[in-house]
Amino acid sequence: MTDPDVTFDGQTLYIDDSVVEMSDPIKETLVYDDLVIVCLEPPGQTDIRDNVVAYDFEGQQVWRIDPVTTEDYSTSLIYVGLSESDDGKLIAHNWNEASYEVDPETGAVELHWDPWSK
Repeated sequence: MTDPDVTFDGQTLYIDDSVVEMSDPIKETLVYDDLVIVCLEPPGQTDIRDNVVAYDFEGQQVWRIDPVTTEDYSTSLIYVGLSESDDGKLIAHNWNEASYEVDPETGAVELHWDPWSK
């Protein structure tokens, strides 16, 4: 399957001929397998911890990422970036520099790397 043409402008996502209006501005997108993963950029100090959303190539939402919760942080732990690891895993990054492996089927997360762990 050929990857779709994916672009965005503000809060609007374009997947080939499909148009999806998002709740917040789009920070970045990543085509991963048969999904378009979107990282949203909530305004200011908004505490939205599930700001990564997956869409199929027709523009239908497949899942919203599990929010990260921790007793160590009382402030927002929003995701700030997406990547694919060297071994092909989908990774979401938080502002606190931790990385989470994302299950591409469900959006469930598991800690991948934490710079603050000893």
